[in-house]
Amino acid sequence: MIWNRLLSPESNEQLLTVAHTTAVSHLPWIFFLLVWICAPFFFLFSLWEFGWMGRLVFGGLFLSGLFLAWRTWFSWQHTCLIMTDRRVAVVTQRGFFDRTISESSYTDIQDATVRVKGIFSTLFRYGTIRLERKGTTASPLEMRRLRHPARIQALVHEIREDIKSPEYTAHASAQSQISS
Repeated sequence: MIWNRLLSPESNEQLLTVAHTTAVSHLPWIFFLLVWICAPFFFLFSLWEFGWMGRLVFGGLFLSGLFLAWRTWFSWQHTCLIMTDRRVAVVTQRGFFDRTISESSYTDIQDATVRVKGIFSTLFRYGTIRLERKGTTASPLEMRRLRHPARIQALVHEIREDIKSPEYTAHASAQSQISS
């Protein structure tokens, strides 16, 4: 699992959910990459008439498109919101060597806010979740373009309420969250 490599889980820590950004919000970039990868094939015969130079241009365009597509997929795959039975973490991957991991325990979360803005966000049900942490210096955990952010918000509120109960055990709460 990717979350094991990103967070180094504690003993007996159970995964509740891993949420990624929605692919719908990346459609313009996906369209651009498809055009970039397919464009050399439209000019295949014209480029090959130029000999080795045309083949070099063809290969350069095609391989750079594949590289950009792989980089985009890698960044999307490693940018996620991870919820376990003990903590929540936001992992942001901006490049191959640029990763930010912010995490907080449920007891440190003060408020969970969801924002769905715009017609596409409303139609395709994605938005931003912002988890405010206790303390004035702690920056909030924020994940943009998240699928079904209200479900994540409800899960955070439910776990926070469970933690307040005297008979709370992390594993019992996790089992009830996973089964629902």
